[in-house]
Amino acid sequence: MRDINPWTNVARRAPISGDLVSLVEGSMFAISDASGDIAPGGALGLFHRDTRFLSRLELLVNGASPESLAARTVDPYSARFVLRPQWSGPGESPLIAVRSRFVGDGLHEDLDVTNYGEEPVELRVELLLDADFADLFEVKLGSSATAPKGRVTRRVHADEGLLAIEHGGGQATGIRVGGSPAELSRTRDRLGRMVADLEVLASADAARFTLRTAPVGPPRPRR
Repeated sequence: MRDINPWTNVARRAPISGDLVSLVEGSMFAISDASGDIAPGGALGLFHRDTRFLSRLELLVNGASPESLAARTVDPYSARFVLRPQWSGPGESPLIAVRSRFVGDGLHEDLDVTNYGEEPVELRVELLLDADFADLFEVKLGSSATAPKGRVTRRVHADEGLLAIEHGGGQATGIRVGGSPAELSRTRDRLGRMVADLEVLASADAARFTLRTAPVGPPRPRR
């Protein structure tokens, strides 16, 4: 798997491990693990103009993280991740999930879940999202464990189908999150969450879920 490292050797100082997938388009770049997830507490994320706009993006299918089967970059700005959701029934999971992602003005992702089994299955898809708006230099050095000064707010605008995560007042730096079909909410620990429920995914049927994110406002000034 050929990855693009937009950080050069400085990124090696950050707390990251395992196979990574990096996507770059202009001043926007995203770094995730081989499943497409951005786990909190490390150096992964969606970055724009030296600010991290997504510090967490984790996919759950029926409450569990899928197993990574394959990942590859299609272009410098796009990648595809093939996953197998966990399964409590007999045999291997009949579900295959494919995350198709690209970066540009933000991060866009299509998730396609297909049921290759002979019986219908219930399906619940969740995405957990958060942003810490850490400075890129802090992330490189692994010193972004603490949030930047100022309050980070997370608001759901149900009428617009959007989740807004913002830092600072006035001209706030933030990211707007939307998608379909999904219900936007916050978890008890105030994480952003997108949830899509399908009561039944029929045999040989597929379902698509879409995520759209867009940074807004000026990036946080460097200290």
